[in-house]
Amino acid sequence: MSEVCSTCELPTELCICEDEADNSTEGGELCSRCGLPDELCVCGDQYNAALGISVQLEERRYGKEVTVIEGFDPHIYNLDNLLSDLKAVFACGDSVKSCVIELNGDQTG
Repeated sequence: MSEVCSTCELPTELCICEDEADNSTEGGELCSRCGLPDELCVCGDQYNAALGISVQLEERRYGKEVTVIEGFDPHIYNLDNLLSDLKAVFACGDSVKSCVIELNGDQTG
């Protein structure tokens, strides 16, 4: 069994939670992993790609938008707790269907 990060609970080889030193600059924050300004950093995208997580916007009946998040391993994440946290952050309706999280509205931004 591989070691797990205490912060994100992911295997250490996928974790990007390394010691986050104060990397502030006049123009904003710098990524602790790649050293680029946050506006240019793609570490989060690489992290999601490594996990196989995808976020898509779908249009449903009557033009309703739904943000669909796929790729979370239910053996690693408690999807109900994650869903509750997302609902609190985005203040929207939600559901979990066969390991796919759906959030009402466009929550991709």
